[in-house]
Amino acid sequence: MFSLSNVIVQNSFVNGLLLSDSESLLLDSLYVYNSGGDGIKIVSGGKNVEITECISNENNGSGIVSTATGNLLFQTCTTSDNGGSGILSLGTGYDSLASCISSGNTNSGYQLSDNSSLTSCISTEKGVGVDISGVTGCVITSGLCSTNTLAGILFAASTFDSIVSSYHIMDK
Repeated sequence: MFSLSNVIVQNSFVNGLLLSDSESLLLDSLYVYNSGGDGIKIVSGGKNVEITECISNENNGSGIVSTATGNLLFQTCTTSDNGGSGILSLGTGYDSLASCISSGNTNSGYQLSDNSSLTSCISTEKGVGVDISGVTGCVITSGLCSTNTLAGILFAASTFDSIVSSYHIMDK
């Protein structure tokens, strides 16, 4: 088990924070901004990772990226004005995003992987609000997409067995 709390990372040349093969990890109250790549990046087999009250702004890449394999919780995180997306959940496990805010990111606010959930999250983007194209088993509930320049929620023909309920899409 490992915990990282109340840390500021600024002006790094590549990623602000890169975590590899992390298990039973808590990231709490991190502020990452102006990185040359992604703000926070979790790769290679991360399991049981909790990211709470983190802010990732103005990075050249995405705010938070996970390619981990299981059980990640993103709670009350804020991503804004990143050159990529807000939060990318690209792993193979079950990821849960709750009460997050994504604003002004170039690509999507949230991109979900199979069997992920998005609850009470807000997205106001330069691109897509929530991207679930090509995934299976996503659940999106009680949130808001507003003033996105592309789709509020992006589906594709290869999106299966997903549920969208009580989600408000405005201005697109």
